[in-house]
Amino acid sequence: MRQILKIALFSGIIMVFSGCFLAPTISAVKELGLSPADRQAALQKQLKEFNDLRYWGNKTTLSGLVLPEEKNRLLPNLIVSSETRRLLEGKVDFLDFSPDSRQAFVRAKIKYYDVPVFIVQDRYETQEWVFSLSDGWLLKDIKETTASNA
Repeated sequence: MRQILKIALFSGIIMVFSGCFLAPTISAVKELGLSPADRQAALQKQLKEFNDLRYWGNKTTLSGLVLPEEKNRLLPNLIVSSETRRLLEGKVDFLDFSPDSRQAFVRAKIKYYDVPVFIVQDRYETQEWVFSLSDGWLLKDIKETTASNA
């Protein structure tokens, strides 16, 4: 009996000093987006990935971030040929969530230049994102304006 208690005590001490063994599980649950706060944090990561994919022109992966029923309408304008326009940077200017955090409206400032002019210009985009447990955040709509109309 004493040996079992010693083993249990020793195992408990090892678990305490080796870190929380539940951390990966907790992290995975947060990534599911079950709570509004988790969904809001997930959108921040999704927006960064979205802008990175647009910068590098990765059309295949980018199409996975768009609602299936909106792909034919949105994808041709999302990836602009690097021969005519180069996106330099995309930053979130304003972010507004619905009360349940299942829909979000994003105002993004995009820096770009047209080839062969090479003069950096700003434009603003209004993006609408929707959340589902099966797919996470997906782009539903995007509208462009110039910096003077924003």
